[in-house]
Amino acid sequence: MRQRLETALPILLVATVSYLPVLGTWWFHDDWVFLADAAGIAPRGDSLVRVVSYQLYWSVFYPLFGLSTWAWGLTRLALHAGSALLVARLGGHGGLDRHARILAGMLFAAAPVAIESLYWGTGAIELLGVFLGLAALERWLAGSVPARWSALALAALAVLSKEAGLLLVVVFAASLVREHRMRTALAPGVLALAALAAWAAWLVTRDFATTTQYAVDIAHAPRNLLVYGQWLVTPVPLLRDSTLLAPAALGGGAVVWGLWGLLAWRHLSRGDRCLAVCLGVTLLAVAPATILGDHAVPRYLYGPSAGLALTVARIAFPGQGPRRASLVLVAALLTVVAWSGTAYVREARVPSGRPTHRLAFKEAISRYSRAQIEAARIGPRDRVLILQSEQTDDLQFELLRATLMDDLAIRLLRGPGVSVTWAKEIRPADTGAVTFTTSGANLVHQGRLRQRE
Repeated sequence: MRQRLETALPILLVATVSYLPVLGTWWFHDDWVFLADAAGIAPRGDSLVRVVSYQLYWSVFYPLFGLSTWAWGLTRLALHAGSALLVARLGGHGGLDRHARILAGMLFAAAPVAIESLYWGTGAIELLGVFLGLAALERWLAGSVPARWSALALAALAVLSKEAGLLLVVVFAASLVREHRMRTALAPGVLALAALAAWAAWLVTRDFATTTQYAVDIAHAPRNLLVYGQWLVTPVPLLRDSTLLAPAALGGGAVVWGLWGLLAWRHLSRGDRCLAVCLGVTLLAVAPATILGDHAVPRYLYGPSAGLALTVARIAFPGQGPRRASLVLVAALLTVVAWSGTAYVREARVPSGRPTHRLAFKEAISRYSRAQIEAARIGPRDRVLILQSEQTDDLQFELLRATLMDDLAIRLLRGPGVSVTWAKEIRPADTGAVTFTTSGANLVHQGRLRQRE
């Protein structure tokens, strides 16, 4: 028991303390969709898409937490900490000694790509999918028949959470083939998982057709794969969506994947399969995200960063892991680094004063809007008019509307009976409405609209 605590504590330190500030972030953008669905205000159109992460998670916790952001934030920290502990357990299956496993868990906990999923309420989708996927992989590698049936069940939940788990079935099938166990009872279970993965992939592809933000784009898959390689080793302040259009990112990604492949081959030639397995599973986890065209974002690498953490720990300490004193120093260093990344996302500003990070910008808009909405004292059956001012261009107006998800934020805050109209000019029917104008992408309360004389 004591040894388990000594293994877990430094990992938990990095995974939680580093990100405590995210407990104070407010809701924005897609958060309102899932909250409104859980509250029964605006049910989602297709409840089968990612049913575990889109619906079950929110439906379970909304009656307990409501709009309390810190409580929801604790669930995200718990998922992240659980995933970091699972990475350490996977290291044990890969032959790492206890200290090297601790290092792998801490490296994953401090991965730069983690902050986006932790900062944003909707990031729980990524966190949940990765936690379930890592748990499935760990149970499969445990080897016993009961553990592997548990792995299949966990993998099914992972597939119904996020597409990163779609290709777990490839790992499981390859394992059965290698062990000459394709005629055991586990084989039909793997086939059933494959069918579920195909069905889930079809569902999400069909869901893409209902939005202009997502689309299957095979042509840009090689570019995205290279950029993902670059993002895996990029510090938080340099993680930008614009990297997709930077030629240097392609070269950086090629170096990362190429070096990883070379090291895996060299270790494999010595009889060590750990790096090759890490690389292979990482590529399988990355593959579903490569076909998203220009919608590729750093948070999709949250799960794949586990493979990198295990690889680095294996290369750094192939035999005896680091001593306890060294691990304490590494834990402190990684905590500081991850905390600094969190602080950067929350506090970094461009010269105009606008938050630098796109998520922090949307959160700031939503937080300011909340203050204006609450100051307006909107009644449960009131009409609300949001009027675009001359100081707000169309892009800013649509950004504000998307950040508040049209009427969902206001209805969650002030009651489902509130009706909201977004307009560029006043109509006679708007008389008596609680009125807001806009300043850039912010709301400004103006009071009730009086009848013109």
